Amino acid sequence: MKKPRPLRDEECKLIKYLLSETIEYHDFNIEELKVVDMNDGGMGSVYFINGNISIDDRKMYKSLVTKQFEDIDGTPISISLNIDENNNLFELDIWRVDFNPVKKYPQPAR
Repeated sequence: MKKPRPLRDEECKLIKYLLSETIEYHDFNIEELKVVDMNDGGMGSVYFINGNISIDDRKMYKSLVTKQFEDIDGTPISISLNIDENNNLFELDIWRVDFNPVKKYPQPAR
């Protein structure tokens, strides 16, 4: 497994935006989160680390929010913020519809 790292500023801003768009209330300490980059071909997806629990021992439960963005070349990007079965952040899933690397990391308008 790759070494966990803190969130980058642009990831933190995107996650805060996505959480602000959810219907459910969640109290995550975003600045304290650690992540591991997914092997997604350069799209920018990450798994959230939850203590000493292996990623393989966790399962995605549901998506809190899914939003659509456009890359700088106009290609659609779908972003989902997902939680695990214990209501912990599980992954930030970023998918560019043509499967190519994201050219510019998505930035919310607000």
